Amino acid sequence: MDISIPYFKDNSRISRSDIKYFKVSPRNLKNKLDGNMPNESTPAMENGTMKHAFLLQPNEFRSMYKALDFTAPTSAQQKKFCQDYIDSKAPTVILKAVEAFISNYSTTGKSGEVIEATAIEMALKLKPYIKWLRNNKTGQKTMTWSQFNSLKIAKENVSLHKKANELILTNEESPEIIAQNEFHINWEYTNSAGVKIACKSLLDRLIIDHKKKVIKLIDIKTTLSNSGFADSFTKYDYGQQMAFYWMAIYWYFRYELNLDIEEYTNETYIVTIENGSNEVKVLSVPDSIILQKSTEVAQDLSEIDWHFKCGLWDYTREYYEGDGAESLLYDIK
Repeated sequence: MDISIPYFKDNSRISRSDIKYFKVSPRNLKNKLDGNMPNESTPAMENGTMKHAFLLQPNEFRSMYKALDFTAPTSAQQKKFCQDYIDSKAPTVILKAVEAFISNYSTTGKSGEVIEATAIEMALKLKPYIKWLRNNKTGQKTMTWSQFNSLKIAKENVSLHKKANELILTNEESPEIIAQNEFHINWEYTNSAGVKIACKSLLDRLIIDHKKKVIKLIDIKTTLSNSGFADSFTKYDYGQQMAFYWMAIYWYFRYELNLDIEEYTNETYIVTIENGSNEVKVLSVPDSIILQKSTEVAQDLSEIDWHFKCGLWDYTREYYEGDGAESLLYDIK
């Protein structure tokens, strides 16, 4: 299995998130694969990424993030102000600050003196951060001490939860038990016509117990509410995500391990961590959902393959092969 191309840079393979883009429209997926879509990044997503790294990649986490002991930007505008200040070619620090301020804030109705004073005040307040940002050659991200303490509480809650601790923090690796975090699998789906479709998956955690013949797929989700996670499961179609991962695991067993996966018991778990309280729950995903969603994944992959072969992306396959009318997709509650 060749994984020489980093997961997030490989646009030659289809991921589960690509299927989500395709569900919006074929053109949406094509734009994403061509690099014509803005990167999705929200505070909630960044919070989830930090928790994943803290729990599953502690060594990498230390190089990815730094908790600042000085005042950091509290908004996207302030972050951009700092970067623009650094990038400015203005000859003096005052002009750099004014230029950065005008680029990021409304100055309507403000005199030059007020703009200058406000810009200088902001530059002085954020001076330690600007200095750190200028010297940050590795792209390290920042977090507040409050965020760091929240991560530690989340990990403590995981350790106190009997099932979450077993699934995430307990490492009983031996020749019979293999545990992999952030496990990258490049695999192929073969459709009914024998056509191979290149895919990729990045599993949060996979445990293979060859002695007990058990495979455990574990995914971590941050959520606004543990009690309302069932709605999120449906809204974001996490069942399809788990099915996509299991298709990757089946391929991995057959073509990389040369083992019969039918001899193993499959278990699927989602560990939810509630934002704010950091309450932890472990939810078991039924095999019936995996089976149902695997059929949907297979259909979606075949549809995507059709668009690649035909080079037609503006409408669905139904449009091109029919009279131009397309089915209305909706959920029956």
